[in-house]
Amino acid sequence: QLDFAKTPIGKIAAVKSEFATRNKQQLVVLEETFLPDESDYRSFLAKAKSRSVDAVIAGLFPGVLPAFAKQARSQLSGVPLIGIESFEDEAAVKAADGALLGQWYVNAASGSEGYAQSYEKRFGSKPGWASANGHDSLALLVEAFSKHGADSAQIANYLATVKDFNGAMGRYSASGDHRFNLPAAVKVVTATGFEAV
Repeated sequence: QLDFAKTPIGKIAAVKSEFATRNKQQLVVLEETFLPDESDYRSFLAKAKSRSVDAVIAGLFPGVLPAFAKQARSQLSGVPLIGIESFEDEAAVKAADGALLGQWYVNAASGSEGYAQSYEKRFGSKPGWASANGHDSLALLVEAFSKHGADSAQIANYLATVKDFNGAMGRYSASGDHRFNLPAAVKVVTATGFEAV
């Protein structure tokens, strides 16, 4: 059994859609949405414990993830947290006081090593979570604008049909449904960083 703890972001909707496609909706036994300023998850976690969940999928932003992880460790001992790229935020991992160590998540594969090295050289720190996404979003728009000027219909078409774009996230193409086919990896949070499984 799985359990969804989420903020209102599209990734959870995509996961739920995949469960439905595979006729596995019955695995979701509890779902709750939290506001970004919430910090007390004990009621939700008590419900999860009463339903004997096997795992919790936590689609939370880094700012609230540490509090959730610490409360989950306290109330759901041994129940794994499964996450998204926000688990790859060094500040969140540190603030969680060990509650995220050993937990796994799905994120884009490593992408361009050159991007990470350039970022660290310029700013003196490793890129934060989703920074490569932001970089590529702007790069895609710049490329679209340079090819099509300010023609919004042509820019939209370019973004929906781009092939083999080489950016900070690696090489990828548009999927045709307003998304991109990025290579993904399952990773685990360790004491020394984030490792692909």
